[in-house]
Amino acid sequence: MVMSKAVLEVRGLECGYDRPVIKDVNINVGNGELVVLMGPNGAGKSTLIKCILGMARVFGGSIRVNGEDALRMGRREIARLVSYVPQNHAVAYPVRVFDTVLLGRLPHMGFRPSKLDIDTALNAMRRLGIEYLANKLVTRLSGGEAQLVHIARAIAQGGVLMLLDEPTSNLDLKHQVAVMETLIRIAREDGIAVLATMHDINLALKYADRIYVMREGRIVAELSPGDISPSIIEEVYGVKTTVIEHNGRPVVIV
Repeated sequence: MVMSKAVLEVRGLECGYDRPVIKDVNINVGNGELVVLMGPNGAGKSTLIKCILGMARVFGGSIRVNGEDALRMGRREIARLVSYVPQNHAVAYPVRVFDTVLLGRLPHMGFRPSKLDIDTALNAMRRLGIEYLANKLVTRLSGGEAQLVHIARAIAQGGVLMLLDEPTSNLDLKHQVAVMETLIRIAREDGIAVLATMHDINLALKYADRIYVMREGRIVAELSPGDISPSIIEEVYGVKTTVIEHNGRPVVIV
C-alpha cells in the first residue's frame, strides 16, 4: 500500500514521566493506513501512545497531527482529532452500551447531545453490527463485545487518527479477528490513520501495512510485514524463531 497524506508525524521525540522513556523516536502514519507498534513488555509502546495524546511529558522533538503542532493543542482540541481505545477500560458501574458510545461525542458536544451526536453514535454501532447491544449494560458484556463497544465509541468520536493500546489482548481468536477486520475496514473506508500497539506478531503481520519495532524506548526497525525475519525477532525478543510463508503471508513459528 502506498502511503498518501501523513496524518501523524513524530520526529525526534523524547518523552516520558520524570525522565525520558521514549528516546529519539521517528514515526509516521498516513491516512488509510493501519500501523502497528510491536516490541516486548517495557519497550515503551504504551508510553509512546500516551505521549501523542498529551498524557506524558515531552522533553524534546515534535508531534504533528494533520499538519498541526499537537504539543500546542489543548486536550479538547486533540480529542477532536484523535480517538483512543486504552488497554484497560473496565467499567465498574452499570452504564448502557449506547451511553458509552455516545461519550465519544463529548469533545464535540454542547450542554446536551444533539441529534447529530445521537445519530453518529447509532451509526457507529451499526457499522460494527452491535446496535442490538444498545440497551445492555456494559458490565454484562463479554470481552469481545466490550472491545467492539469501545471501538464504536472511538468511531463516534471521529477525527483523523485512532490510537489503540493492545486492542486484541484477552480476546479469543474469533474476537481478535473481528477487531482487526474492523480496524482495517475503518482505516480504508474512513481514510483515517490507525496506530495500534500489539504483542501478537502473527496478527500484526496479517493486518498491518507497516510495523515499527520498539526496544528500550527506541524504534529499532521499520518494516513491511514481508520484511520480518528471525534475526529481527531474536534481536528484540531474545527468542529463536522460524519464518515461513503461508498463503502468501509470513508466519512466525517459535
